[in-house]
Amino acid sequence: MLKNVQDAKFNKTLVPISRVVLSPAQQRLLAFDAFFTHILTHELMHGLGPHNITVDGKATTVRLRLKELYSPIEEAKADITGLWALQYLIDKGAVDKQMERTLYTTYLASAFRSVRSALLKRTGAAWPCNSTT
Repeated sequence: MLKNVQDAKFNKTLVPISRVVLSPAQQRLLAFDAFFTHILTHELMHGLGPHNITVDGKATTVRLRLKELYSPIEEAKADITGLWALQYLIDKGAVDKQMERTLYTTYLASAFRSVRSALLKRTGAAWPCNSTT
């Protein structure tokens, strides 16, 4: 089910956005496998780092201390460490080297998808990449 949902996001949102933000040569480097595999590593990377901490002798959490900054910092951490983890796996031969050609271009287009999604949530306004033109 997760793969089906991500496939729909890729084909119905990411591909149309890529037509606006990427050159035709870059669009050819868009790949669902790179998109989906990065999502998996992104989710795994949420587990990295401290969650429970002690500040001034009192137990607390990183989430409570960072307040409204927690979510954007955590998402950025998961995105970048997810890319790093995939590159590490590619370098070690655990992931096919061919993915390296598509990973970063797909990630770039996906970043625009994330920005679009955040704008829609915040403003309710549509971004001009809704069409396939």
